[in-house]
Amino acid sequence: AIGVQRQDVVLSGLVGARRVSEPEAEPDDATIEPVSLVGPPTGSFTAAGAAGLAFAVVVAGAPVLLPFGVLALMGVAAAAPRRRGRLVLVVLPTLALFGPTLVALGSGGWRLLLADPGLPQASRAAPAWQQLLAWPVAPQAWSQGPVAAALPFVLGGVVVVLALLALLRGAAVSRGVRAGWLVAACGLTAAIVSGRVETAAGESVVVRGWPGPGVSLLLLGLLGAAVLGTGGLRARMARFSFGWRQAGVAVLTVLAVLAPLAGLAEWTVRSRGVADPLQVAVQSGVVVPAVGQQAQTSPDRSRILALGIDPTGALSYQFLRADGPQVTDVAAAVDARGVAGGPGAARVVRPDAAASQAARVVARLGVATPNVSGDLADLAVAAVVVPPAHYRAAARSSLVARLDATAGLERITENASGIIWRVVPPATSTAAWARVLNPGTDGTAVPLAADRLAVNTHVGAGQSGRRVVLAERADPGWHAWLDGRPLRAVTADWRQTFDLGRGGGRLIVSYAPADHTAWLVVQGAVGIGFVLLALPFRRRRGIR
Repeated sequence: AIGVQRQDVVLSGLVGARRVSEPEAEPDDATIEPVSLVGPPTGSFTAAGAAGLAFAVVVAGAPVLLPFGVLALMGVAAAAPRRRGRLVLVVLPTLALFGPTLVALGSGGWRLLLADPGLPQASRAAPAWQQLLAWPVAPQAWSQGPVAAALPFVLGGVVVVLALLALLRGAAVSRGVRAGWLVAACGLTAAIVSGRVETAAGESVVVRGWPGPGVSLLLLGLLGAAVLGTGGLRARMARFSFGWRQAGVAVLTVLAVLAPLAGLAEWTVRSRGVADPLQVAVQSGVVVPAVGQQAQTSPDRSRILALGIDPTGALSYQFLRADGPQVTDVAAAVDARGVAGGPGAARVVRPDAAASQAARVVARLGVATPNVSGDLADLAVAAVVVPPAHYRAAARSSLVARLDATAGLERITENASGIIWRVVPPATSTAAWARVLNPGTDGTAVPLAADRLAVNTHVGAGQSGRRVVLAERADPGWHAWLDGRPLRAVTADWRQTFDLGRGGGRLIVSYAPADHTAWLVVQGAVGIGFVLLALPFRRRRGIR
C-alpha cells in the first residue's frame, strides 16, 4: 500500500544498455546515460483496499484487535518512509462495521471490545512469558521430566530468537524490524489485558476474555521481524568459511521446521486420547419434540421452556424459540451487560425484572406449586420439556414427578427428545408472544398472529384502554403502527407495551433501532467502495 514491499527484479538482455544522446557524434564525444529498467515501488490503493477488508474480517472474529490493531497501524505509519496517509484506508471498513459497537462504548459497554463472539467459555490465561512464547494458555507437558516440560515452548522460542537477531541487522531492514516488534508488543498487551478483564457471567464463574487473538497478533509481529532479519541469509553466510555461524543457522532452521510439526502431532495424539479427548460432536436428533415445534411455528409464536437438574438439585432452564439454542440467541453485548466493576474486581449484575420473574417461575415449578400456568403464559411459554438425562436418573425422575403434580401442566408424550408437558393457561390468559390486553378487572388477553419478532395483522375495534403487550423486554427499538399511525409506548412492567386504544385496522409491530438504517447505508457504501477499490487491475509500466 505504501510502496515499501519487496519486488523481484528480472534481468533481461537490456541490462547494461546505454542511451546515446547524440548519435551523429563520435562515440568519444557522445553523452551516454544508463537505462533504468525498474523504478521504485509506487504503492497500491488496491492493496490498501484489500487490507481494509481483511482487517474488518479479522476484527469481526476478534474485536479486541480493533484498538490494538489501530495502535499497531499508527506505529507502522510512524516508521513508514512515505505515503503514510494510505494506512487510514485500512481502518475505515472496520470503523464502519463496528460503528454501533463503538457508540455503545459510551454507555458503559467498554467490555464489548474484549468479549468473544459466541457462547462465553471460561479459560485461564497463561503467564506473560508463556504468551510471549506463543501460548495463550499454559500448555500440557508432552511427557515427564523438565526437558519434556520445556519442549512446548520451542516453537515460540525459535521465533523470538530470530526476531531478536533481526534487531542486529543494518539500516536496510531496521524500519520493518522495529515495526514488527511494535506489532508484537501490541499483541502481547492485548493478550495480557484480555486474560485479566471479565467480559461475561458464566454458569458458575465470571468469564474473562480469551488471549488467543492477542497472541496471534504477537506472532504476526515476531514472524514479520524474523523474516526481514533472515532475508539474504544465504548470501551473507557464503562470505564466511564453515564454522559456528553455519551450524547455528542450521540448528535454528531445523527447530523452526520441526517445532510446529511436533506440536501438531502432540495435539493430534492428545485430542484422540482417552484422558483428554477433543469433545466435538454433531447432534442429529431434534431437541424440541414435534408438539413443541408446532407451538413455536404457530401464529402465537410461543416459546418452549427446557428444564434440567443436576445431582445437587439445582435447576437450569432455557427459553427456546427454535429447535434448541441458536447462534443468534447469544450476543456478546448482552453477556457484557451482566458484569460490572473494574478489571480483577468484577461482580455479576443483579438480574433485571424479566430474568427475576423467569427464575421465580422456574423455582415454583421445582416444588410443584399450583397455579403456575398463568405465569408461564405471561412468558409466552406453551410447553415444558425435560430433555434426556445426562446425569443420575434419580434427579431427573424427581423433577418429572414434581412437574406431573403441578397444576396447569398436562403431560403429552415422551420420546427420544425427552418428556413434554402442555401449558394449560387460565381462561383469561394466552401463551402468545403478542397479545391485546383488554381493560377491566378480568384482564382478558387476546392473542395476536405474529411472525418471528414482528406483528403484521388486522385488529378489530374495541373499548378504550386496550394495550398491545409483547413478551419481550421494553426497548426503544420497538415500534408499532395502526393503519400507519404510530402507537405510543407506555410503561407497565418489564414487557414492551403500546397503547392500542379503541380503534381497529392494520397493526404492524417491528424492532429497529433509531440509527439502524443510517448505519446500514454507511456500511453498505463503505463496503461496496472498498470491494471496488480492492479489485486488482493490471497496471502498465514503461521503461524509464
